[in-house]
Amino acid sequence: MGTYAYSLKRYFKISLTEWKSIMLVAFAVGFILSYNNWGGATFDFATGLTNLVLDTVGAFLMITVFVAANKAVGVFYGIWSDFERYNLGLLVGVFISFLSFGFIPIWTTGYFRYKAIPNLRLGKFRATLVKPWEEGLVTVGTIFACLLVTILLGVLFNLTGIDFFMRMTWISLLIALYAMIPLPLVQTTNVYQVYMSRFESLEGNLPGYDLFWASPSYYFGILGMVLAFIFMNFFFPANTITIGVSFVLFLIGMWVWTKLRDIHRL
Repeated sequence: MGTYAYSLKRYFKISLTEWKSIMLVAFAVGFILSYNNWGGATFDFATGLTNLVLDTVGAFLMITVFVAANKAVGVFYGIWSDFERYNLGLLVGVFISFLSFGFIPIWTTGYFRYKAIPNLRLGKFRATLVKPWEEGLVTVGTIFACLLVTILLGVLFNLTGIDFFMRMTWISLLIALYAMIPLPLVQTTNVYQVYMSRFESLEGNLPGYDLFWASPSYYFGILGMVLAFIFMNFFFPANTITIGVSFVLFLIGMWVWTKLRDIHRL
């Protein structure tokens, strides 16, 4: 634990460029989420601006958690990650929001570039290569961080009744869900070749793509868990049942993740 704490202190860093990307993505997500909340049938600028600010702040906090978790889990495996926004995915999300009048909030949060940290890795090949299963495990750890934050936010909402915590709960769940999109980026020269050959694209891939090719079975298992969280929060928003069942699912998922990690370490 002491070694990991030292590694975090030395290698964990969110650069200025990444902060800019986080802020831009947060604003786009805030706009998408608040598009249909500008006063209902009657336009109300003050109400709309308030919702835009609240959703943008909530998105900024949750995306920061998303990026920080990815970096922290990456350091554990001797991997450096760099977050970048996916402009085309954000534009498509805004466009769909316009077409659906805000009833379909969808976006791509962004993607990560991975690189080995030689000082934290053992073996001749581990020092230079980041394996697909390692990228998949980092993605799983990132998703679990979002789910854990969702549980904590549900507890806070249950204790205080403050709507902002519920906003953040849904933002965290949607970030986890959209991170599971198993697609390479459109910038790849030949998407079909990327899928059939399992080559990494030159521009990076969405986290769900990394997890899908690392282990399809674990991909669908984690996707099912995320959907279960969304289902429970939709029908039983942040009550004792939802928090309890979510916590049990989280513990089961963490146990499975630990077993998968140990298998690949053999």
